[in-house]
Amino acid sequence: MLSKTFSVNNDIAMANENDVCVIRNNKKQDILVTNSIGKNILNYKGEKIETIITNIHAEFTNLKREKIQEDVLEFIKQCIEKDVGVIE
Repeated sequence: MLSKTFSVNNDIAMANENDVCVIRNNKKQDILVTNSIGKNILNYKGEKIETIITNIHAEFTNLKREKIQEDVLEFIKQCIEKDVGVIE
């Protein structure tokens, strides 16, 4: 799975509201709320999941890579469930 690419649906809109990022699927009207790390993951759209994990780990070197991987995969799963992104 880590060698697969994460792509973001073109029908989403993102807006910063207070300390969170609200992601809306414009077709389904689904909402996904995330923090700045989730927003960063979406900014890496079209990258391999392994690359996303490496880039996030480079930003947060104080966290274990395994924890970052777990969190990135969980967020991607949430994105797929809300039709915000797909794995290719």
